[in-house]
Amino acid sequence: FHYTTKISNLIKSAKVARDAEKLYFTAVCEKDIVKNDSFMHLYIDADRNRATGWEGYDFVINTPSAGDVSKLNADGSVNVIGKAEYALSGKTLSVKASKAILGIGSPVNFEFKWVDNAEGDILNFYVDGNAAPNARFNYIYTEIPQKSLSKEERAALADTIVVADGSNRAFVSGAKM
Repeated sequence: FHYTTKISNLIKSAKVARDAEKLYFTAVCEKDIVKNDSFMHLYIDADRNRATGWEGYDFVINTPSAGDVSKLNADGSVNVIGKAEYALSGKTLSVKASKAILGIGSPVNFEFKWVDNAEGDILNFYVDGNAAPNARFNYIYTEIPQKSLSKEERAALADTIVVADGSNRAFVSGAKM
């Protein structure tokens, strides 16, 4: 269900990979990708800290122009700091960006989101265009081992919801959301 008719590109899947120096992102849309002024922005939270950048996002790729890598300021304004390689072919958009320019070291640990045709206020991710993942959720790419709670620990936390102040992370019944 979508709340607007402004959708140019309905994002169906997103992938990420890396090597020693680069990150590789791919988004696949339902139909051939329509390139316009607000097409397929890639938001990156390089430090996974909601208090930095704009709404937690430190960089955006394809803003203001296709292939631009821009640093996001707290007010949403951008400073172009470099270029990413991108390839657009039918339903698929691929982006190759330097880990160094994005401030991503080792171990790799960042969040990302594709947004098409939604700009301005972060709440526009809910109603304009298309976002993957939906709304304010992000994909996470991390090499840091994640701890799972035991069956007993989860049972002890049944019906408990924990949300950290100033964070976009939550735990429901002991499971990370």
